[in-house]
Amino acid sequence: MNKISIDDQQGSYYHRKVLEDTQEIELLSRGPSRSKTLNYRPKVLVVDDEPAIRTIVKRTLEIQLHAEVMIAQNGEEASKLIERNSFHLIISDMQMPIMTGLDLYQWIQINAPHLTDHFFIISGDLGSSSVAEELHRYGVRVLKKPFLVTTLIDYSLNYLPIQQSLECVAA
Repeated sequence: MNKISIDDQQGSYYHRKVLEDTQEIELLSRGPSRSKTLNYRPKVLVVDDEPAIRTIVKRTLEIQLHAEVMIAQNGEEASKLIERNSFHLIISDMQMPIMTGLDLYQWIQINAPHLTDHFFIISGDLGSSSVAEELHRYGVRVLKKPFLVTTLIDYSLNYLPIQQSLECVAA
């Protein structure tokens, strides 16, 4: 899918084919900064196979939360980054090649269980109802696309530790 929709605070929609222009991304990501609610600079991993989505989520978190954001295009790439880096939050698409968002969550449960409470999925389509049921069973929250930029920030704040914790930072 080459088209994305993201709402701004006023509720208007932005439709762009591929958001490569930095100024457009900056415009979509602006809004009142919420970084004052955190006493640290969060480290976030964004996992999505669509470059436009990765970029808009990355820039939004950098601008709104002053986060340090790394990106991965699938769950397998993300798992390698998790093994080598420390993160406070993981945001993953559901439908990706090689390793889905659910597969990544299950990998995290085994290999980085301290991150299971700091993980959510963004998705326009979860696939089958059995996948939705499995996510519900695990307690994984899903932010549906298209989403408000403010909703992305609110979800992120809900899943970030309130204070920087050694447990969340330890690799």
